[in-house]
Order: sequence, then structure tokens, then C-alpha cells
Amino acid sequence: MDMRLTSLINEDLIELDLKATKKEDVILEMVGLLEKARKVTDKEIYFKTVIERENLGSTGIGKGIAIPHGKSDVITEVAVAFGRSNAGIDFDSLDDRPVNLAFLLAAPKNVGGVYLKALAQLSRLLRQQDFRESLISAKTKTEVLEILSKADQAEQ
Repeated sequence: MDMRLTSLINEDLIELDLKATKKEDVILEMVGLLEKARKVTDKEIYFKTVIERENLGSTGIGKGIAIPHGKSDVITEVAVAFGRSNAGIDFDSLDDRPVNLAFLLAAPKNVGGVYLKALAQLSRLLRQQDFRESLISAKTKTEVLEILSKADQAEQ
């Protein structure tokens, strides 16, 4: 089964100027995007789920990237939220650098395959400098979706 990131994200799930500068606040802000897009039925429960996962080890994987994630029964379907911080977020990253690009990957508890494929694909794409730079310079939500769509096509 081919997995397209563009099937998991829409404009409601994108924030090009995150207000928060601390890890917990950013996660809360991004869970808010899931709520706005009707992907989560209980924001507080899901926030706790993501923070619990974060406490096992930071998802700030270096190079200015974080991929917080979590599975919970309060998530209606697999979804990806994207947030960009121009100021930079203190995320306890592995390389101690502030995070500018954050992808929150959410899934219902009983979903395995699509969730793991999405996580693997995001990790792969974010290792590419040109992909990161294009997300940093994107001016609109539509442009972000176009970048992800191009990446999807390249991955197929």
C-alpha cells in the first residue's frame, strides 16, 4: 500500500508561524491544529499522550527538526500537523539546536502500518537539506502542501 503524506494533512493542520517557543507549549499549539481539523476528540488526553512519549526521549531529532507523535483512542484518523517556528523552539534536541520545523504525527491506537510508514517517510525526507530548506522558505500553506506532494511523488 502506498502511503501519501498529502492524504494525512490539509491547510487546517498547518501553522507557518508557531507562537510558542517551549516544547510543551508547541505540542499543545499543534494539538490545537488537530482539534481545529476535527482529528482529535479530547485535546487534553492527546496532549498528555504526546508528552508521555516525549518523556521517553526527545523527538527533536536534530538539524532543527522535531517529530512528536503518539497513538490514542481520542484520535479519529491518522493525521499529520506541521508547524514552523521562525524564532526557534527549545525542544531538548539531540544536537541541542533549536527546532524550526515540527511535524506532529497522530494516530488511533489500533492503527499500525500507515502510522509507521508516515513516521519513516517523514524521517527520510527531513534528512534531505533541500526538503528542509523548501519548508523553511514556503510562503503559504498551499506551498507547503505542494512541497509535500512533490515529495510523495518522488517517494512512489
